[in-house]
Amino acid sequence: MISYNLELTWYNEAARKNILGFDTHARPRSESRNIFLLLLNSLVGRSAACRNELLRLHISLTKARLPKPGLLEIVKGLGPHQQTLMEELYDQSLT
Repeated sequence: MISYNLELTWYNEAARKNILGFDTHARPRSESRNIFLLLLNSLVGRSAACRNELLRLHISLTKARLPKPGLLEIVKGLGPHQQTLMEELYDQSLT
């Protein structure tokens, strides 16, 4: 489940391992549970297309209440390639 603050608040074991590729440790800090940061950093070994579709889905769900500058502020710690990817996916996602 994703909170109003775009933080992952609950996941089951199968999703943790098979979809998100998390390690076994819980993510205690709020910013470390941000769904966009988790998807960008946790899908190790997953295809870029799979990752991008999951990101685009979550961006589409948030786009109505979060303008592009707000999203980019949330993910400001990303590298330039990931920042550009988030901008492109925001532009491509549905409202």
